[in-house]
Amino acid sequence: MSITRREALAAAVGCGLTTTGAAGADDKPPRPAEPPRRDPVYGSLPEAIRAVFETTFPGYRCIRMAIRQEKGAAVYRGTVFNPPAGAQTRRVGEESVTEPILYHLEVAADAKIIEETPRPVDPGRLPRRSSPPTRSGTRRGSKGREHWWNDGGARGKDASTTCAST
Repeated sequence: MSITRREALAAAVGCGLTTTGAAGADDKPPRPAEPPRRDPVYGSLPEAIRAVFETTFPGYRCIRMAIRQEKGAAVYRGTVFNPPAGAQTRRVGEESVTEPILYHLEVAADAKIIEETPRPVDPGRLPRRSSPPTRSGTRRGSKGREHWWNDGGARGKDASTTCAST
């Protein structure tokens, strides 16, 4: 949309009433958002396994997928990296080698995570604290390393026992 000098002057004098009608006619509707691109390496994976990788590493790209059989079931081990996170540079002999920071995830055929390398996590995905932190580092009301609990359920021969560990 282009505005001429005359339209700009009329808009300034008329408090924007002139351009409101003209601007609505020339505006194009916004383009619909593109669906998120799927990683091509995930193309041959079962949907449950793909979902685990995509939710554990959202926005990351997979550069290697190894599939092996363990006790008759498939195990998937993927190597992923985060493009916006950049890369790391290190010296190898006389060369300077730059490579992306890699993370690994191993998933069983039943979509349970077997192994995951430590990585930065989005703070929104962290669990909430059960109690506010205190100056001493312990919860209020507890004494040192002594913990008492009673689950209320009857178990074993003596169901009225309260368990303690020190």
